[in-house]
Amino acid sequence: KNLGYATAVNLAFNNSKNNFILMMTPDVKITNYMILRLEKFIKNFQKFTLLAPVYKNQNIHKNYTLLNTSENMFKIHGHSLLKVKDIQWNYAVVHMFRELE
Repeated sequence: KNLGYATAVNLAFNNSKNNFILMMTPDVKITNYMILRLEKFIKNFQKFTLLAPVYKNQNIHKNYTLLNTSENMFKIHGHSLLKVKDIQWNYAVVHMFRELE
């Protein structure tokens, strides 16, 4: 039975035993290189709730809304990070912040 995307995501969250979940829509193509880069980034920067890419050309489409704060952008290990209120994403890494058994 097809329960829909949102229900499937909730089932994944509830049944996952890991601290990190890689979520993506069905049309996303990923490479091993991208997974390795994500893994390296997560090891260097573990204090996040959700990691998602932004569009390179923000003039075509800006897929996020910034928080109302003066410190929205910062750099860590050469990566530019944004504190956002919301984001439209096609893939993301979610940090569950749970204790592993």
